[in-house]
Amino acid sequence: MQNIKPVVTILVNIPPQSQQGKLVFYAKKYTKMFMGRRRGPDAVLDSLTRGLREKNISFNINPPENELADVVHALSGVDSLKLALRLKSKGLVKKVIAGPNISVLPTKHESILLDPQIDTIIVPSAWVKEAYIKDAAGTVKGNIDVGQKIQVWPSGVKIPSKETSAQESEKNNILIFKKDAPEDIFDYVIKTLKEKQCTYTVLRYGFFLQETYFKLLYRSRAMIYLQRVESQGIALQEAWALNVPTLIWNKGSFTYPGSTITVYGKVSSPYLTEACGDTFSGIADFNEQFDSFIKNLPSYSPNAHCSENLSDAASIDRYLKIINDTPHE
Repeated sequence: MQNIKPVVTILVNIPPQSQQGKLVFYAKKYTKMFMGRRRGPDAVLDSLTRGLREKNISFNINPPENELADVVHALSGVDSLKLALRLKSKGLVKKVIAGPNISVLPTKHESILLDPQIDTIIVPSAWVKEAYIKDAAGTVKGNIDVGQKIQVWPSGVKIPSKETSAQESEKNNILIFKKDAPEDIFDYVIKTLKEKQCTYTVLRYGFFLQETYFKLLYRSRAMIYLQRVESQGIALQEAWALNVPTLIWNKGSFTYPGSTITVYGKVSSPYLTEACGDTFSGIADFNEQFDSFIKNLPSYSPNAHCSENLSDAASIDRYLKIINDTPHE
């Protein structure tokens, strides 16, 4: 039986070519496997492959050169993109798509994301696109119109087969998800919930298994999310998929460390809508925003919004449009 050529080849987690780089790469990989944690780039890959399978789209991951598709997508890792560019320079592929898990900014890693051989750069949200354009401006390679190459593509999440209501009487818990947020804000949130006699559970990023997070979501009526910045916010999408509304700390701006690149807006929750919850800016308005948020819990519909806009199905439709519409050089 003749093999069908895949529609897209996905490159992920290609190890560096240097011996030292390989040692560090595999040490991190096996440590993560041992700890049982899958976040970030892993979640993006999982959603993408689920979506492709649901659509019966043929693909392969890190194949030998004789099994490459015309479109190669370097999904994560600088070395994956380096390989994709080598393959295109040898004439083995027609299109190279890069991102979203390659580089924090395009001028990092010797400006590899500004290589003219790249046909499309994928970023997870609009504010990241804004930051990329600002960062590329004024560079030698920045003469390429980076804005025209960038496509915004959020990966999806699984939607439960049966909607889980966050307003059921037995769901009394409020989940506090603490990532990179100042201790004074975290302490004030805890103090306020104690004063209001709210039942709550604290989950600290990096110290839990994915299974634990889902179990807590199933018995929570709401979540307070404390994080400085999210390029997409997959953990938020996972909460919305389980119909858990979120109250999110949003400072309103983010400056990339070691740079003058600043972006403004919903930097901690780029995909939050009125259907999914609300935000607060800090200690000064937390009390008022929390009371309003709790009062409005019955009116939120995060599962419905997530199902329509941030599911695997919605994500893969956007993805296929990107790879089909991308012109190649």
